[in-house]
Amino acid sequence: MKKKQQRHQKHRKYLAMKVELVNGQPKWFRISPKFFQIIITEQRLRKIHPRKMLTNCLINIPLTTYSRHNQAVIGVGRVIKMEYRAHTDTRLCVRGQFTPPEKLKKEFFLTYHYLRHDYGKLSKINIMFDLYFWRRKVRKENLTNHFF
Repeated sequence: MKKKQQRHQKHRKYLAMKVELVNGQPKWFRISPKFFQIIITEQRLRKIHPRKMLTNCLINIPLTTYSRHNQAVIGVGRVIKMEYRAHTDTRLCVRGQFTPPEKLKKEFFLTYHYLRHDYGKLSKINIMFDLYFWRRKVRKENLTNHFF
């Protein structure tokens, strides 16, 4: 019975997103079940494919593994793409806070206050510096998201 159960788990796939970190490296993150339900609901309402929905949006991501107290250092990354991937490929889940790049151009501090959420001081400082980096990149490369 265990072998059959393990085989089933190997083939199970989850919606994941490829996120560009501030250092330019891409990294895969799994989407949590609650966030997945929100994405699917938006897909049905707006009639858009979830793979394109969050492209170029900025999203909170864990930069470290979670500690015993269920805390990690949080940063901000840019969504490159979304696709279904095996669970074993992606262990860390993205956080639920995201914003389109246009909002960062126009309302930097409102975006910061939204993304900083209720994280610790180190994460808040990290989010602030990451947003400064992304604001420069969004302006330079004219990154947009057409759905939000």
